[in-house]
Amino acid sequence: MEQRSRDSLVGSEAPVNTPLDLPLPPTPPPQPLWDRQSRHDTWSQSDMNSQRLGIEWDTINDLRIDMVRLHQRMNNMQRMMETCMDMQIELQRSIRQEVSAALNRSTGSSGSPHDSSSEDKSKWECVRKGLCCICCESNIDSLLYRCGHMCTCSKCASDLLQSKRKCPMCQAPVVEVIRAYSIQ
Repeated sequence: MEQRSRDSLVGSEAPVNTPLDLPLPPTPPPQPLWDRQSRHDTWSQSDMNSQRLGIEWDTINDLRIDMVRLHQRMNNMQRMMETCMDMQIELQRSIRQEVSAALNRSTGSSGSPHDSSSEDKSKWECVRKGLCCICCESNIDSLLYRCGHMCTCSKCASDLLQSKRKCPMCQAPVVEVIRAYSIQ
């Protein structure tokens, strides 16, 4: 009978403890609901903080890009303003020159108006032929700066500049002589 009881015990699927088997560790007590919730809140707060930090970095980078663009626009505006001021100075200089030439023409004619107009006609005839309006011998090869007239040879233009005389066509002051070459 003892054998039957042993066989029945062996045949049953009940665990048999041997001296080498270790007992299972005790199961931890279930965490209270508030503890699980606070850990979840901590994770979600750190997730929110990292998302907020990412958004802040994106905003900072966008602002930096906008600042660079604004700086470039300001530089462009400054260059345009300087160009406009240079153009305005040049325009004022040109107007002063025109006024000066007009005043010189009106006060500079010592002879009769008939004589000066015939003199102007002869100057224009020489210029139309491509000859210097002063000597009427050499070809025109110089530009008088500031008025821009091409009406003299280089020798007569240099004489005008050195003697501080005015353009023979418009009576504008001659500031510089530029030698011009024609391609034939």
